[in-house]
Amino acid sequence: MKPTLRSLILAFFLLQLCSCGTKSVQMDSGLANTPEVVDSTAADTLPKHNIPVLNAAYLANFFLQHPELLEEQQQLMEFYEKRNFKCAWFNNFGLTEQAGKIVNLVTDYIQTGVVDTTVLIPGIVQLYDTVSADTFILEGNDSLILQAEVMFSNQFFAFSRKAWKGLKEEKLKKLEWFLPLNRSTQVAYLDSILSAPPSDIAGTEPVYKQFLLLKAKLKSYAAIQDEGGWNSISGFANDLKPGDTSEVISNVKQRMLLTGDYSGNLQQVFDSSLARAVIVTRTCFGLTPIAVIDKKLIDELNIPVKYRIRKILINLERWKWVPADPGSDFIAVNIPEFMLHVFESNKVVKSMKVIVGKAANKTVIFSGDLTYVVLSPYWVIPRSIVAKETLPAVKKNASYLAKHNMEVVSNSNPPKVISTSSIAWKNYNGSNFPYTIRQKPGPANSLGYVKFLFPNNYSIYLHDTPSRNLFEKEGRTFSHGCIRVAEPAWLANYLLRNDSSWTEEKIDKAMHGGKEIYITLNKKVPVYITYFTAWIDGSGKLNFRNDIYGHDLKLAKELFE
Repeated sequence: MKPTLRSLILAFFLLQLCSCGTKSVQMDSGLANTPEVVDSTAADTLPKHNIPVLNAAYLANFFLQHPELLEEQQQLMEFYEKRNFKCAWFNNFGLTEQAGKIVNLVTDYIQTGVVDTTVLIPGIVQLYDTVSADTFILEGNDSLILQAEVMFSNQFFAFSRKAWKGLKEEKLKKLEWFLPLNRSTQVAYLDSILSAPPSDIAGTEPVYKQFLLLKAKLKSYAAIQDEGGWNSISGFANDLKPGDTSEVISNVKQRMLLTGDYSGNLQQVFDSSLARAVIVTRTCFGLTPIAVIDKKLIDELNIPVKYRIRKILINLERWKWVPADPGSDFIAVNIPEFMLHVFESNKVVKSMKVIVGKAANKTVIFSGDLTYVVLSPYWVIPRSIVAKETLPAVKKNASYLAKHNMEVVSNSNPPKVISTSSIAWKNYNGSNFPYTIRQKPGPANSLGYVKFLFPNNYSIYLHDTPSRNLFEKEGRTFSHGCIRVAEPAWLANYLLRNDSSWTEEKIDKAMHGGKEIYITLNKKVPVYITYFTAWIDGSGKLNFRNDIYGHDLKLAKELFE
């Protein structure tokens, strides 16, 4: 990543995305001497030229001569087959109207600093200079036109692959990312650009909307870095609350003013405007939303801007992987945020706190279809917990199972209860124990009164919990991998809202009835278990969270080393 090479890269992208012309156009970026977009209203008055047509044999021969570009061959062939091998970057008048808008897309990308110079094809800048020169004549230069045409398309696909697709799928699996990937194709996107009016192109990149929002925020942070960043807030000694006076308060105001999180005066008093801003800012850092300046908040504010930019870049890469259209109705759990969000018609209708796996028992990043709501559930204790915790406890205390409302059952279908006194416990360990241990439904059940199943290979599901006090913690990594939800009754009623046989009263009664009941949903609901440590919330605020599982560190090695 070398944003200092922006001028070279911009020249290259102008080359790859523009067709040849002989006039200049004024761009918002202030660039001069770039080809002019031809005004279609005046097209009939302009001289027309015969532009050569490609064919499959030419393209095949091109890649024989340029094996270093083979990675783009499949997309390029698909693109030209759909066009009947007509040129995209040259037409009878020179430059297409749409090309200018594409330049804006690329310029916007470059301005974020997210530039990978490895996509630059050697010699292409010189090729651009040749075909865009005032002295270049279309007639009699078919071979050069075709060469430039194919080179430009290769550059577009190389750029779009890096800009919108990210790391390859095999690397994502090594990074423990098992969510569905963004399958939108650059071919389809380029086709849509070429067929759409230029005014409809801006802001239509083939990525999930969070990518665009976060990329826009990156610009403001890059500008802060260019101005020297922010000073570290020093001199903090004790918590500060509304009404307090301190030089630290003035420094906090100045720091929050830089990032747009505060807009009031810079006096040393903790006034009401700062109190409101502090509550919002603490929320954006995942801290308890109270009007207090404490060490946790100071530590977050003191993280240098270069590290904030690094975290934004890491998460921009992740947002590339998300499908551009994940559907309109779904449930998303963001692990580092410790939150669950219910989406309906692409809008969040409910958010609630969750508890996720400890660092030693990571909650997996994957997706599934929520299919069953289970009221008054048994907790079937996983084999790993039986081996490490339950069996050792039973061997020390024979009444352990009874004390925790547990029972032993056979592995048959249906399971049969086994008398605990008939089991020679000392002969068994985690690998040879022939039975299943489960906890009966009830108020002490580790799954609480309801669980939500989306069948998967990781044995992860959503569920209630009797340990309600843990939801008041800021960092909620307490489970063995499953996800505990703070408002299980609300979620059960929401999922069953279209099932007339289950009223709120009936659901509540069954949840506390002590008898396990499986309910199959009329319509499955997609569930996405995600891992984002930077994103833009519904109010447009940039959020940061800690890298609780070390996934950011692993991804950073792929991106920056």
